[in-house]
Amino acid sequence: MVSLFVSMSTARYLVMLPFSLLLLTSVTAHGGEDGGGMSNVQVLISSLIGAVIVFVSAGKISKFELEGNQRLILTLAFFTGIVHILLGLKETLLLVGGIGVIAISSPRLFSQSIHSMYSINLIILGVAISTIFIAYFVSNHSLHYIVEDYLGIVTKLSELGILTLIGIEYKNNAARANSNIVPS
Repeated sequence: MVSLFVSMSTARYLVMLPFSLLLLTSVTAHGGEDGGGMSNVQVLISSLIGAVIVFVSAGKISKFELEGNQRLILTLAFFTGIVHILLGLKETLLLVGGIGVIAISSPRLFSQSIHSMYSINLIILGVAISTIFIAYFVSNHSLHYIVEDYLGIVTKLSELGILTLIGIEYKNNAARANSNIVPS
């Protein structure tokens, strides 16, 4: 009974996290701007805490076993999503991107249909992450700004990690599929 309560508590916190982040109205898109928003350090720390919560609780609340790199993909996707949600409260496009990444990656925990179509879900996540990654460099033309934007660099590294892990998942799935073929 206690483990069920702990599991339900963890699930509630995981579900409440994105919604509580939406309530933060004092965040600016580039920390340090006038307006009293969260600094880049605060956004980074908040996102790291959210990602750690997801990493620790994902295996406990998921109806399915998270195999291979699935938990790490989910964690990095939530990190990226939380960063974009926090920065996007004043810039709608960032908010939409953050919510989109979380919405694409989280059904894997709860839905049998997504579980059976995991490779399609990975393609959709890969396209979304690639779009966010490219959009950052398109919208920031100044190399000087990009070099000094440590939050942007950390987030782009997270996104590269997601794309790399998706590639590894596809390679592993292809190897499993080839090993299941019985020669005639």
